[in-house]
Amino acid sequence: MKGTNVKTILISCSIVLAIILAMSSCEQESIITQLNENNPLNITHHSINGDVLKFETLEDFEAFYNQLNTLYDEDYQTFNRIVEAIDLNTVHNKMANDVFTNPADRYQPFLLDPVMMAISNEHLEFQIDDMLITTISTDAFLVSKIDDTETKAHIRLMKKDKSLNVDEIPDRAYPVFDDKMQNLIAPFVPNSTYSKRDALHKLNVKQVEKDPCTQDEGASSWGWKQGTEYAVNDVALSYLTKNYNKWGRTYEEAKVNAYSKNNGSWSNQEAHELKVTVTAQRRDKDCYEDGDEGEFKICTDCKDYRARVNVWGKKYHHGGDVYGGFVRYSGYNDGLIITASKRVYY
Repeated sequence: MKGTNVKTILISCSIVLAIILAMSSCEQESIITQLNENNPLNITHHSINGDVLKFETLEDFEAFYNQLNTLYDEDYQTFNRIVEAIDLNTVHNKMANDVFTNPADRYQPFLLDPVMMAISNEHLEFQIDDMLITTISTDAFLVSKIDDTETKAHIRLMKKDKSLNVDEIPDRAYPVFDDKMQNLIAPFVPNSTYSKRDALHKLNVKQVEKDPCTQDEGASSWGWKQGTEYAVNDVALSYLTKNYNKWGRTYEEAKVNAYSKNNGSWSNQEAHELKVTVTAQRRDKDCYEDGDEGEFKICTDCKDYRARVNVWGKKYHHGGDVYGGFVRYSGYNDGLIITASKRVYY
């Protein structure tokens, strides 16, 4: 990640290494528990409350989010080990463990931020203090009280993302946006300037806006391409290209998952080699070119991989500006290659 302090990265990596080494002597203990006990970045202990990940304060959430976000770029495989050890059916874990017979039925969440996928349960929820926070679109949340079971049930039944109906938002739920983290608790902060009416108006406007050059998040459809490896197993790629804004930064990412078919069912399994490329053309408010960036990543014996770039600020994109390229190589003599690509259109 650009601007990341090198010393901080080295300290973080050494802490992660110590955690991995500790796994050999305490395999029954989850990595996430070890993170809490080691308290590497002065994170106050957080816990699992029923079926949600709970943070005692906004500061705890911010520290945890930032640590995972850095790790996602610096050590992707360790990021996976940590988040897959969280004892919840998070969005991330639901995708990693998905088994299906028809590729069209595979789990394809609308969440774009991989760290939010790791934090949010299958209902797109997490907890800060006594507040339940639910993602309802790529850039918006509903904040309610954790003990308000009626409101929680209502929110769970609501359609979300592009099917969101603003009129269905219950009285005791408050929309907020991901411009800054403080928004997550704003509805219940004493003397806050938060206005539910303004937030609802903003949601309504975003539902109808269709500008060709936009600051809004975007994603390609989930792609699927398959072949036969060494005339034994069917293999495939599932892939997505996306751009999203989170807490003041713009991210562009290409993500690929490798699948193999055994006994009629597909599951996420290791590929011999995966290559991922992302390129992004960024624009200013007048839709003129405002810098570009790209990244190429390769892994061996891996189940999934990503390439991601980012920049401060909320950049504009035009349809086609964000491109993802994906390649799967076989380790066998037949040299199977699956290639695919996706661009983001709005």
